[in-house]
Amino acid sequence: ETLEMLHSAGLSDDDVAFVVSRGAVSRATLEARPREEWAGLALDNALFGGLSPEQVGEVVHLLRASGETVAVIGDGVRDLPALKAASLPIAQPSSTQAALDVSSIVLLSSAPDALLQVLARGQSIIRSLVDLLRLNLTMVTASAFLIVAVRYLSHGFPYVSSHGSVINIATVTIPSLALSLVPPPRSRQ
Repeated sequence: ETLEMLHSAGLSDDDVAFVVSRGAVSRATLEARPREEWAGLALDNALFGGLSPEQVGEVVHLLRASGETVAVIGDGVRDLPALKAASLPIAQPSSTQAALDVSSIVLLSSAPDALLQVLARGQSIIRSLVDLLRLNLTMVTASAFLIVAVRYLSHGFPYVSSHGSVINIATVTIPSLALSLVPPPRSRQ
C-alpha cells in the first residue's frame, strides 16, 4: 500500500521499480535480526514500515553513520529521534512545535506529492544554476581566447569604448546562442 501511495503521489514507474528492487523492512523483520545486522539491513533496503520511533531513529542514525543522506518526514514528539538524526528533517503543516523546531523544511501541504514537488523545484533551481555557471565559464573562455588572439595577431590590445559592443557580441552573445542549442540533461521523471 505504501508503494501505491508513492505511485499515486507522482513517483515515476522507474523510481517505484527502484524502491521495490532495493527491498523493504518491517518491524517484525528488524526485531528478528540482532542489532549488529541492522546497519546491513538499513543499507540494503529502501523502504521501512511499521517501525517504532526508537527503531526509526536508530535506522536513520545507522544510515547517516554509513555516509548516506537521509530525509525524514515527521509531525509529532514520537518522530523527534528520527528527525534529529536525519540529514534533512521535514515537518508537516500540522506538526507539533517540537517537530517544527528541529525541522529544516516545513511542508505547506500534507498531500503525498508535496515532497515530490519540493524535489522537482529544487532540481529545477540546480539546473538553472548550472546553466548560469556554464554561461559564465563560456564567457570567460571566449574572453581569454579573444585576448590571446588579439595579442598574437596584432601589437597590444586596442580597446576603446566603441569596441565594447563587439567584444560583448564575441564573448557573450555568440556563446550564449551556442549554449542554447545544447540539449538539457534528461531528468529522471
